[in-house]
Amino acid sequence: MRAFGERTEGVAAANGASYGLVRDDSGPAVVDNDPVAIVTGLRGELDRIRQTHESSCICVVSPDGDNAAKVMDAFGRRFAAKLRSYDAIYRFADDKYLVMLPRVGRENAVGVIKRLRTQVIGEPFPIAGDGKAMVTASFGATIVDSTAPLHEHMDRASEAHDWALKGMGDSICMWTPQL
Repeated sequence: MRAFGERTEGVAAANGASYGLVRDDSGPAVVDNDPVAIVTGLRGELDRIRQTHESSCICVVSPDGDNAAKVMDAFGRRFAAKLRSYDAIYRFADDKYLVMLPRVGRENAVGVIKRLRTQVIGEPFPIAGDGKAMVTASFGATIVDSTAPLHEHMDRASEAHDWALKGMGDSICMWTPQL
């Protein structure tokens, strides 16, 4: 099993299926639809948080707009290029990514996400036929709590992402517990 955020040329799932990676030497690789890698990465980060008592943020992010589907791959590559070497990005579904931001806490999570959002969507994306397309992005995020089970963190980030999309997209929503 590979370490969280470690680059490889290919990843094999438990069922033997192979998943491709989009490599970019300036940041983490994008792992395409590999549930084993996602769970392994999140478990590793949860263990790190339990040991160090540092915080982390996980985000579900998707491009918005009419051209979202056309720019998915380029969106992931550009996003990966803007991350730190120990961050991780996974293709979570056909239309969204899961991003792990270690050492990002509640007090600076929104600022970090805003910075990444601006860097990623600030320029047009190439599309087929020598065209270019602009998109916006929606983010749902949660701070990883070492006392909650892994699936709860995924549910929280997904729920926040759903709320971001309900506002016509182009939003950042942080999951917070109900009072």
